[in-house]
Amino acid sequence: MNTRIIAFAIGALVILLVAGCTRTPEQRGARIFVLAQASEPRTLDPLLNTGFTAEQVGSLIYSYLLRIDSRGRLEPDLAQRVPSTSNGDISRDGKTIVYHLRRGVRWQDGLPLTADDVVATFRAVMNERNPVPTRLGYDRVATMRVLDATTLQVRLRERFAPFLTYFFETETYPILPAHMLAHIASLPGSVFDAAPIGTGPFRVVEWRRGDHLELEANDSYYAGPPKLQRLRIEFVPNPQTIVLRLQTGEADAYLGADPFVLTQLRAIRRLELRVVPIYGFIALSMQTRNPALRDPAVRRAIVHSFDFAHDIAAASHNSMDARDAFRSLFTWAYTPRSVPSSSAHLPANVTLSIDGSRALDRTLAVIMQQEARRAGSVLTIRTYAPQRFEATATDAGPLAAGNYQLALHEVLTGADPETSWILACSQIPPVGYNITRYCDPQVDQALRDALLSNDPSERARDYAIVQDALARDVPFVALAQLREIEAIPKGMRGFGPSLETPFYRAERWQP
Repeated sequence: MNTRIIAFAIGALVILLVAGCTRTPEQRGARIFVLAQASEPRTLDPLLNTGFTAEQVGSLIYSYLLRIDSRGRLEPDLAQRVPSTSNGDISRDGKTIVYHLRRGVRWQDGLPLTADDVVATFRAVMNERNPVPTRLGYDRVATMRVLDATTLQVRLRERFAPFLTYFFETETYPILPAHMLAHIASLPGSVFDAAPIGTGPFRVVEWRRGDHLELEANDSYYAGPPKLQRLRIEFVPNPQTIVLRLQTGEADAYLGADPFVLTQLRAIRRLELRVVPIYGFIALSMQTRNPALRDPAVRRAIVHSFDFAHDIAAASHNSMDARDAFRSLFTWAYTPRSVPSSSAHLPANVTLSIDGSRALDRTLAVIMQQEARRAGSVLTIRTYAPQRFEATATDAGPLAAGNYQLALHEVLTGADPETSWILACSQIPPVGYNITRYCDPQVDQALRDALLSNDPSERARDYAIVQDALARDVPFVALAQLREIEAIPKGMRGFGPSLETPFYRAERWQP
């Protein structure tokens, strides 16, 4: 055989062998796990996000000082331990807290995490140029001292009982890198919007807006490399389309599934469904400064015009329960209250604003519209795209800017009954989440008193005053405690949502 032909044949064989060894991630066993969901983050900056997507981004890409476990208890994340008076990390007066950070934690660009990162993130939260959803808790900090690279001392101006559940815990914000924040004057439009660097279990590969967010395992994650090598979150506004993708195998899971498709999900044999309670509730909020709703008697009349127990059961396909819905807000301090009757007339016309992507809310709104018609009122449903509905006051979001009358929406809460963030006069947007614009001096005083004591019985008495006022003035109604429907592959290991987020310990997920 001609030596040229032999050489060519050998070369071709080598190329084929090399090509055979150069495999795609799927061929190497790193199959992409596809998670479909209706909502898409407005930004990947965790200081500017809210709700489900905020906790998703925070838990997958970043890390917190502390977080809530699957039993509702605080546990360490970036901190080595939960501060307490018994371990000496909280002073007797409750005003000095010391955090000991894990050693050896690195940012996804390789630099070490230190206490300076916590201080820099705190300054970003308090920077008035940054339209963060809330500064409550953070605004109680008098001083912060870096004692060494992994030790931080926080001194409060006054005792703030739920501080641990506010300060860089899953309810609020994760930690950002100081070396990137140093080059940013304000967060909107910064590098964190689309190309963040975190310390979480996954790092961002690509965000194709309106289509998908692709993540890959952070092999240097402090808790060990994630079991999933690739995680793709696909944004599919229509729940029916998500069901179709699950049926065909184009999607693997659907977390926080819409109850509207619950029956169809149950019919997919390769899926396991879990209905789990989370901290939060479905709210009917009323803009108390709107001329038509300013009178509490009118707001009470609105409440008595609807059969919420029936409406929630019908809209959620019996996956949610209207009984004791306020328990998800006041947790251990909750005591049942009834809204007093009212002789006031309903407004002749009133609008109900909703997130148009949520089938449950659309269904519930239509049911309420029919009930309002029977009561002699015209209820007009106004739908918004999710990103518009959840936008900040600066971006003229209808809730945050107060451009609504009634609104259906989800409210995520936490383990502590502290409710200043949603009821205090000082928390009206853009500085907080009091979107109803409710302001009552007696309630404000009770909320302040509750924060100055660590005695549960004293705090319960203060929150009883708050609950009495809520029943009397009804700035909002808790229609049902949130229960999330998690559709996951049968036999999936490591999936165990916390009461705050289904993305808790996502590094353990193993289909």
